[in-house]
Amino acid sequence: MPRRPVLIFIVVFAISITLTQFLAYQQYKISKETKWTELVHEAAEAKDRFRNILFNDIAAANTLAIIYKQYGVPAKFDSVAHQIILNSRYAEALQITENGIVRNAYPDTRYKATIGTNVNADPVRNAEEARAIERKDIYFAGPRRLRFGDTGILGKVPIITDNKVVAVATVLTRLPAIKKTLEPPGADKNKFIYQLLKANDKQTSHFLLSDSKPEVKSEHVDLNIPEGDWRLRVSYGRGYTISKFPYELSGLGLLFSFIAALLAYRKMQEPYKLNKIIDEKTEQLAKSERYFRTLIETSSDAVVLLDPDGQVLYQSPSAEKILGYSLAEMQQMNGLELIYPDDREEDNNIFYTEIREPGAIVQRNHRIKHKNGSYIYIEGTYRNLLHDENIKAIVYSYKDITEKVLSEQILAESENRFRRAFEDSAIGMGLTSIEEGSIGQWLKVNRSLCEMLGYTEKELLSRTFMQITHPDDLARDLAAQDRILQGKSDTYRLEKRYIHKDGSFVWINLNVSIVRDKDKKPIYLVAQVENITEKVESQVKFQNLVENFIVGVYILQNNKVVYVNPRVLEETGYKEEDIINIPYDRFIYPEDLKLVSDIIDRRINQGAQTVRYEVRILRKDGKPIWYEILGSSTLYRGAPALIGTMINITDRKAMYDELIKSEANLRSIFDTTNVSYLLLDTNYTIVAFNQQMRDIYIDVAGFELKEGGNLIEMLLPQKRENSKATYDAVIRENQSEDYETTYEKNGSYQHFLANVKPIHDNKKVIGICISSVDITERKNLTLDLLNHVNAIEEQNKKLREIAWIQSHVVRAPLVRIMGLIDLFNNHENNEMDERTILNYIVTSVNELDEIVKNISDKVYVN
Repeated sequence: MPRRPVLIFIVVFAISITLTQFLAYQQYKISKETKWTELVHEAAEAKDRFRNILFNDIAAANTLAIIYKQYGVPAKFDSVAHQIILNSRYAEALQITENGIVRNAYPDTRYKATIGTNVNADPVRNAEEARAIERKDIYFAGPRRLRFGDTGILGKVPIITDNKVVAVATVLTRLPAIKKTLEPPGADKNKFIYQLLKANDKQTSHFLLSDSKPEVKSEHVDLNIPEGDWRLRVSYGRGYTISKFPYELSGLGLLFSFIAALLAYRKMQEPYKLNKIIDEKTEQLAKSERYFRTLIETSSDAVVLLDPDGQVLYQSPSAEKILGYSLAEMQQMNGLELIYPDDREEDNNIFYTEIREPGAIVQRNHRIKHKNGSYIYIEGTYRNLLHDENIKAIVYSYKDITEKVLSEQILAESENRFRRAFEDSAIGMGLTSIEEGSIGQWLKVNRSLCEMLGYTEKELLSRTFMQITHPDDLARDLAAQDRILQGKSDTYRLEKRYIHKDGSFVWINLNVSIVRDKDKKPIYLVAQVENITEKVESQVKFQNLVENFIVGVYILQNNKVVYVNPRVLEETGYKEEDIINIPYDRFIYPEDLKLVSDIIDRRINQGAQTVRYEVRILRKDGKPIWYEILGSSTLYRGAPALIGTMINITDRKAMYDELIKSEANLRSIFDTTNVSYLLLDTNYTIVAFNQQMRDIYIDVAGFELKEGGNLIEMLLPQKRENSKATYDAVIRENQSEDYETTYEKNGSYQHFLANVKPIHDNKKVIGICISSVDITERKNLTLDLLNHVNAIEEQNKKLREIAWIQSHVVRAPLVRIMGLIDLFNNHENNEMDERTILNYIVTSVNELDEIVKNISDKVYVN
């Protein structure tokens, strides 16, 4: 151990301060280099965010153009435009012009007044439409002041039919929306400044897209936006400086060095104190261990120490006396195998869920296999002391209770044998007398019968079953009883009514049997009483319900109609006598008869329990009505029958046909757009996708999407986790999200910009819509641009080096020339001296000219 703590303090401080200050200096250099890299990166990101606005507007304008191209100006233009704007994040207004005349505009609160105006009358707007027509593609104009005081950009799409421009679709996005989108998420909004530069024949216009102004001396990056002949300029905001972290790191390094040195100094003095404490605690622990070991080994109860997995670490001598196994034998065994097989799973679950909890105290009895092969009962308590540094084990103390358990089991079985069947029966049970003079008297009743009839046991035993039987049912009951007493039968069953104590009637299912002694002499009758009041009342209620049902109900038996409720008669125009006992096929529309016959055959002969299908039924006047049939099997008047409901869906079918037509129209648009679409439910099951999505996925992933399949399972393995996280967030937050994704195939990469948008009904999110656009070309252009920027920066660096080197070469002849001129002007020289000085000046000038030529050649070569 070192004897000089002060020397250790100095050495540790010197090493720490050297390392931390070196790191602080390196961090300062990295911060300066990062500033330019960060600016270039933000420029690329800002361009992507800005073009994302443009792509959203392109999708909106193209959708309007496609609709116009197929249908002309829609009759419900406001509704169509409203839906397009809802599906676009940035589009705020739409307009259609024909030959320069505004034909329609949305929303009407501001832009309806423009309908009928001639945009070609304005040279600026005329030039913008001409530029779009010249490109035969969308062209973005602006930013500029609009007619109603707004400032924004306008995307103009020429609508071409037969190589002729017939109209122009225009989409508007206001400047505030662009500013908000360009703001980098989660960053200081004043850190970067964005400007949009647009050059014309006369000048270059600057449009500030940030709330702050750019730093005067800040570097900037310009990126071309070809869709609008713009340049997007990104620079640092006013007041932005390099991170203060290097200076803070330097200060923290100084503080850290001092603390580290101080701790090292104090650490040198601790070992002496620590060794003394360890010796004292070790002696105390040894005394405590000897004391408790004596107690445990002399106790009649067994004590066992277990590790967290239930393996025996120690057992007292009493454990071997109780189970027969030595400590060595127990340590070679799996303790779970000694548990009685029926108890193993439960005991194992309790051990891992309750006993392993820190500090847990659990009382638990077990059936354990003795060494002689028999099972004994033990009663014990688990104490989890794994957290106790002195024990670090689960302590289980137990004793043998086999004799006690066996005696209790014998007694319990004896008692249960006599009362289980009677007292614990879920249905009412009673014994009635058959002795003359007390016939029908209740001899014994169970709790269920008392509760069923509302009497106490004492009250019921004081009565006969005849006294509580409904008068209308008594004769049948007595007649059946006489048959038993006369030996003609041993049992009978009937449904009847008992009179409840409160006077109400209780419908029961009565099963009566006779009990005889060993000489076959009758002793008493046993009555089993099942309460069927609810069943009987339900039957009555069901009948009333069916008669007043708002949908039709039918029953078929032997291929004939045997019952219909009033609703069926009302809707079909038949009377009851026109239908009942008439074959069902007379009422089925001819084209649907085979379908109905096959279904009925399957229900009767193949055991189909429940079916649902749609069929046309003929009204009395011969007109067909569409019904949805839900049927199942039943019993009617003791024989098999078919029962079902009939819901009139004629109006719904008509609406469905219209919906199919509408869906076909939308599907046409869906499959012809150049944007890929994919619809999923909340379980990510594929509901629909357009042809563009199908083709792209086959190309980039190598297999085909299938409706009904799970998209997460179809994704490439490396994309599943991130994609699912994005979809989960959209469903959870009910907010759309944009992201980029890349696929690699045969060494080439395809990049896509995707938008995930929640689909919801009036209450909740029911799915998501994924739309994507191929941005591979845009990505490649961005990468090329960054490469050019880096090449230019490298070229500038070389030029600065050349300029620095050559400046020293140029300076020498210049100094010489200046000295010669001064000598020529300031001294009295004869003609010979002056001519000599002039010759030197000419020589120096020629030397300087040669140097300048060499510099030019080097710059050209580099």
